[in-house]
Amino acid sequence: MDSDLLRRLGEAGALSSLGEGVSGVKVSLQYQPKLKVASRKERREELHDCFAHVAEQIAPTGAAVDLESISVLGQTVEAVLPVEEYEQIVAELEILEVRVDPVISRDVADEKEATAVSPSDAARASDRRSSKP
Repeated sequence: MDSDLLRRLGEAGALSSLGEGVSGVKVSLQYQPKLKVASRKERREELHDCFAHVAEQIAPTGAAVDLESISVLGQTVEAVLPVEEYEQIVAELEILEVRVDPVISRDVADEKEATAVSPSDAARASDRRSSKP
């Protein structure tokens, strides 16, 4: 991974420590193929199996996959990939049809402030809801 990209990831809050002084990139792994099972429970089980296999495949590199963070709707899981092995791991995961996206921390305080509703607007909305039959 080149030093400019590494610097930008650090500034964006996407770097983490894997222990023993090894730097890692926080990522989201997304299983790309459409799941063939219908129930949420079956989907979770299939995703768990898929990501457990992925974790096993990339474990020798020092990567860490958090199987407790599985999102059934997004078909994603959180992971940390070692910086030195990042490009190799991404290439391996492409073969397994797993997309890799760095996780960028964002300060949403400004966004909340921009979408805040004034007390008078909230009161008017509440009055409208309570006056409906």
